[in-house]
Amino acid sequence: MKKIITSCLAIAALAVGVATTLAQQQRVTTTKQKVGQRIETRGQASSRLASLRPSVAFAVTQPEKSAVTSVVVPGANTMFGGLMVYSDKWQTSESTPGVVSIQAREGGAISMVHSNKDMLNVKSAVKVNNIVYATAMNLSTYKIYVQEYSATSWTCTRNEETDMVNLASSLACDPTTGKIYGSFFNTETEYWDRFCSYSASLGEATDIANMDRDVHALAFNSQGELYGIWGATGWLVKIDKKTGSYVQVGKTGLHPISVDDYGVNSLAFGNDGALYWSATYQGTSSKDMRGGLFKIDTATGKATKVMDYPNNEGIAGLFAMADKVPDAAPDAVTDINVNFTADFANTATISFTAPTKTVNGASLTDPIMAIVNINGTQAAVVENIQAGSVATTPVLTLAEGLQNIEIISANTTAQGNKASATTWVGEDIPAAATDVVLVNEDGKPHLTWAAPTTGLNGGKFKASELRYKIVRYPGADVVAEACAETQFTDNNVPGTMKSAYYEVTAYTGKGASTPAASNKIAVGDGYVVPFVEGFNTQDDFDVWTIIDNNDGSKWEYKSQSLFYNYNNDYIPGDDWAISPQIALRKGVSYKLTFDAKSSAYKKYVENFKAAIGNSPQPASMKTIKDYPNFQQTEFEKQSVIFSVEEDGYYYLGFYCYSDGRKGWSLTIDNVGVAEVSNNVPGTVGNLTVAPAPLGALKATVACNAPTADAQGTALDAAVKINVYRDGTLVRTFAEAQPGEALSWLDEGVPESGIHTYRVVASNAAGEGAEAKAEAFVGVDVPGAAGNVTLHDVDGKAVVSWTAPTVGSRGGWFDPATVTYRVLRSDGQVVAAGYTSTTFTDAELPASKSQQLIYYVITTYGGNAKGDYAVTPYCVFGNPYAAPLTEGFAGSDMAYYPWLTESDADVHQSWTLQDSGTNPSTADQNGDKGLATFHSIGEKPGIHTSFSSPKISIASLDHPAVSFWMYHSHDSNVTTPESIEVKVMADGGEWQAVDGAKWMRDNGSTGWRRHIVDLSAFKSSKYVHIAFVGTTAGGMDVHLDNITVDNMFETDAELTNIAGPKKIASGELAEYDVKVTNAGLTDLADIKVVLNDASGTQLAETTIAQLKADAQVMVTLPVAHQAKGSIPVTAVVAAAADANAANNTKTITTKVVDPVIPVPQSLDCTKTADGLRLSWQSPWTKGSVTDDIESYKDWAIDNVGDWTMADLDHDVTYYIKKNLGEYDNASSPKAFQVCNANTLGIDIWDEGKPHSGNKMLMAMAGVKYVNNDWLISPRLNGDEQTISFFARSFTLENQCFNKKQSLSVLCGYQSAAELLTKADLKVYAKTIITEIRKYDPDNIILMGCPHWDQDIDIVAKSPIDGVENVMYTLHFYAATHKDYLRDKLEAAVKSGLPVFVSECVGMEASGNGPLAPDEYQKWLDVMEKNKVSWVNWSVSDKDETCSMLLPRANATGTWTDDLIKPWGKMVKQALKKYNR
Repeated sequence: MKKIITSCLAIAALAVGVATTLAQQQRVTTTKQKVGQRIETRGQASSRLASLRPSVAFAVTQPEKSAVTSVVVPGANTMFGGLMVYSDKWQTSESTPGVVSIQAREGGAISMVHSNKDMLNVKSAVKVNNIVYATAMNLSTYKIYVQEYSATSWTCTRNEETDMVNLASSLACDPTTGKIYGSFFNTETEYWDRFCSYSASLGEATDIANMDRDVHALAFNSQGELYGIWGATGWLVKIDKKTGSYVQVGKTGLHPISVDDYGVNSLAFGNDGALYWSATYQGTSSKDMRGGLFKIDTATGKATKVMDYPNNEGIAGLFAMADKVPDAAPDAVTDINVNFTADFANTATISFTAPTKTVNGASLTDPIMAIVNINGTQAAVVENIQAGSVATTPVLTLAEGLQNIEIISANTTAQGNKASATTWVGEDIPAAATDVVLVNEDGKPHLTWAAPTTGLNGGKFKASELRYKIVRYPGADVVAEACAETQFTDNNVPGTMKSAYYEVTAYTGKGASTPAASNKIAVGDGYVVPFVEGFNTQDDFDVWTIIDNNDGSKWEYKSQSLFYNYNNDYIPGDDWAISPQIALRKGVSYKLTFDAKSSAYKKYVENFKAAIGNSPQPASMKTIKDYPNFQQTEFEKQSVIFSVEEDGYYYLGFYCYSDGRKGWSLTIDNVGVAEVSNNVPGTVGNLTVAPAPLGALKATVACNAPTADAQGTALDAAVKINVYRDGTLVRTFAEAQPGEALSWLDEGVPESGIHTYRVVASNAAGEGAEAKAEAFVGVDVPGAAGNVTLHDVDGKAVVSWTAPTVGSRGGWFDPATVTYRVLRSDGQVVAAGYTSTTFTDAELPASKSQQLIYYVITTYGGNAKGDYAVTPYCVFGNPYAAPLTEGFAGSDMAYYPWLTESDADVHQSWTLQDSGTNPSTADQNGDKGLATFHSIGEKPGIHTSFSSPKISIASLDHPAVSFWMYHSHDSNVTTPESIEVKVMADGGEWQAVDGAKWMRDNGSTGWRRHIVDLSAFKSSKYVHIAFVGTTAGGMDVHLDNITVDNMFETDAELTNIAGPKKIASGELAEYDVKVTNAGLTDLADIKVVLNDASGTQLAETTIAQLKADAQVMVTLPVAHQAKGSIPVTAVVAAAADANAANNTKTITTKVVDPVIPVPQSLDCTKTADGLRLSWQSPWTKGSVTDDIESYKDWAIDNVGDWTMADLDHDVTYYIKKNLGEYDNASSPKAFQVCNANTLGIDIWDEGKPHSGNKMLMAMAGVKYVNNDWLISPRLNGDEQTISFFARSFTLENQCFNKKQSLSVLCGYQSAAELLTKADLKVYAKTIITEIRKYDPDNIILMGCPHWDQDIDIVAKSPIDGVENVMYTLHFYAATHKDYLRDKLEAAVKSGLPVFVSECVGMEASGNGPLAPDEYQKWLDVMEKNKVSWVNWSVSDKDETCSMLLPRANATGTWTDDLIKPWGKMVKQALKKYNR
């Protein structure tokens, strides 16, 4: 311990020198007294701290001037950063530690980026993303500290005391894992030889191995390989990070000085991939201490000097910064060519074209030079190159193989931009063959391919030697060793082989390419009838030809079937699956059979065709049978008879052409082709199934016997006709004459339901093709009510509908038994057993604002539940009285609700945002809110409306609506988006208004105001105003500041005033006032003034001119002297202004004492000698006590100058005990002003305030985890004592008898800055640390703000220094759409590990209809980004998100009849994605 403290105190003696090579240096030696003085400035070591390893005094070296060479090449632009913890300059001036940048070249500058006194004691550091982790030792107190610094503000954010064993000489972070390692002090050996992993969050080192010697510096390369500087003789070692074992690469040639002896060493890999060492090392003698930056060869260990440090700076925590190319340096060269002296030679010149511009775009006037590097080593320097000319190097001898060429342009003072190229030197091996295609040609596999034109590495190969090796699979049989052509026919395929593919390998004498594989085909003479394909293996599928015509979905192999899935971009199907060849004969009838099914969702239908062709190409295919609108949730056998016109090989094809928005999936299996006699009967005609009336379990089956056989020849004899019900033979017509009308009453139908009848005719030649029909037989449940409407009639909801006329499944039901249940959108059943078809809901839910309501009408037949119908939405509540303005401040509605509706499916319709994107713009009136109509990515011609709540314009004389629209230009769109205003009066129909339509691209760019006259609707009780956007796929359209008011000829409007909420007295407050010409004529000489509450004018300005619909912002400065809450009123005045109602706006500024006291009553007088200034001494408050008594009872915000921050966002428990209600009782909150006396009780003993009647109280969140902040006003920075009274409360119930945790923190940030930093991080690190005590490895799921929505905030600032932590996201598919999916993808792209720990397919309420399309979009995004997910919830509650019915048991093994629709959707998804 003594030794290490002495070393740390003595680190002030560090001195290093700058600039050229060691041989060029002229050494200047100071006296020993000088060294002694340097130690004294950093703190004199006492005798009890004498070092166990002898300390030495060192000489200071200074550089001499560089030697002159024939070609002076300026230094590179490589940049590093680091923490400067020592400089020679500090001997004679104040110490100025901080973050510096280093130009890594001879004579490069070391520049201060941000000074920070806290860095003075740092001994080691490592930068990880935006945080620098450091270990330090205070040389005054001898205490060891764990530190953290922000890599953006460079302020110290953590400074916690720790033990000596956690002090490191070097730290390094593995970029592949984020894990930190270091070399730490060993209290037993008293060396820095402990190789450890390091937990930045705990500030603790965990031993891995003993390294036997001091480890001075460590660094990881991008592949996660660890290098270090080891021992007093400066070996470069490569270290196994898991075990600590090391390999000595080679000696650097330097003798590093350890931390014990005042050394500061750090390593880092630069952006050029090279390893750099900021070294403190021994010079020519033991008393000669030097410093500088070196480049280390990781293959040999040799260190090459880059620069000496000008003042022997000591740099800890070296890290790479972006290269900095000077603006005046030349731009990059172009057109790099390597000109070999002969084919396959290793000698060549390199030519290139010089730039004509500098880096910043100025024209080059002077000649430049070019530095040519081959594989990182300088090969040539070409001088005196004129701008824009072609330059060539001398002939260079290059090593064989792939060479990396880098050409750096430069002038006499600096290197410019780089250009690079690669070339292969010598003979190359050929690249792989391309376009390898295998076809069946006359029963034999025929292979073709394209020959390679370049070498595998881009070089040349000897084309005369080019040959091909061909291997057949399966079996890996070599069928050709040295094929010289680019085609091959395999004449020796084994007779037992069904399918094959081939690999073609190109080679010369130099070597072979990688193999190129062909497609797989059926081989041999093809298949014969009977043909059966059950797709039992992947090999069975692989011999089918899959053709993707639309670059969307395509046929694939899944669950031992042909499977086609719909496309997420709604691209219509246009895709083929084509069989291998099958031998068929002319004049023969064949029956094609296959099983087919669509998805489990009946709303989705598929379109497909079965076809036959004489080649495996769509052009040859002829349709056998079309299957439009196919919908079958379970496999159903399909059959069709066909014939061919000529003998030969034919191919079956299945063509899917489903609508992209209506299809889901199609599965085909068990494909068969069998020969049937030409003389089998054709299909019966006119097949019908007529259910018996009144729900009887009977049905009449009728048809006409066939008149012709399969070939179309007229039948001349009777046929037998079998009738099957649901697969069971139920009737046979033994002797049906050709064309005979047949009818049969089926009286044996077993139960009510849909029954399928299949009718097949046969004769001696066999069975013909079947005909099918289905019908509902028996008693059905009622279908849905029809013509459902909802109207607001004098504030009451009137619902009407028509009675159902058909059953739910098309069957009969008894109209006399029909009743209705009416469910309101808030979940309240307002009518049950209802028999009328009109219902009036006179008791709507109470609401302070208008509300959106709809109703669900469910039919019942007796006790049997039928179908339901949903009314349109309707807005209820008292109309908002105009004049009014909706600015969507804070991305929210001031007047609720605004509704959106589209006439087609869209990804997004209208959204509220704080600013506009696509095009980008701030909101129009500065209140951080606007409405955006989304058109980008949508099909053109879709109409989407954005309609207002009910507005009364009865009080307006000349009613009009005005709004601001952001216009923009997009040259790629011929017909741009438009916005049209429509009006609905008193719940009637939408009406267009003449001239009320504007194009997004109207020749201008920016915000423009538009006005629509509403005079035609003045007599209405209320109106809705809709803004109807029409998509064009170009740019989005933004609207803002929608106002319903009188339309005036002259109208100056004070639109907004913004100013400081709080300011110190005497400081200049700037108020931004936005003025709008809301009238129809131009205005002039508009006066704008600011007044205080008494009407005293504070400031004034004049606007010379303002055109109609234009806006202007003016800034008025005010220096407030009086303290307190000062109302500031902005007033606008214009001549003949007809509307005084919009001329003023007021905000309040709180004027407080300055944080730093300032002189008072400053006065200036003129005297004979000049100006005389006088003032009074600053006034300070002294002690201040806040007794809480002045604050509003039960307030949770706006509590004086305190800042409340509820970071758990949880609803809380509240005081009950049979008491009355009080404000904010269970609202999410941090602290609350508690005054129990207002509840008329004497609160429990534990809850009594310390004084008075009020206290600040933090109630427990219902999830039992609180993260609540109470942040004081800003203090003045003087040393002071802060005291307060605090207590928890307990109950006898042991469940609540828990200790509470309260932390007091002090920070230099504002409340907002403190919260941004604190948010969940402080809480999370505490919990993670506790978990890791018991489980060091398992994954920890970390929640995100705002119900796990704000993953973007977390991605910008994840928790550093922790491992195996994933961040959670929740979505409800019908509510959370593209905007949240975009957040997820951006977070994953940034490297954040994300786990979707709750996802559901309906609205965020957990109820409402399912949204399978949106849910599938989520599944696709999660699958694409490899994000795991968990669905909510396996329960039997009465809510949409519960997956089970109440009768399901708790032990699992649930059949489909126990699973609700959401559960079935989840089940299907799990089967699909859990592969």
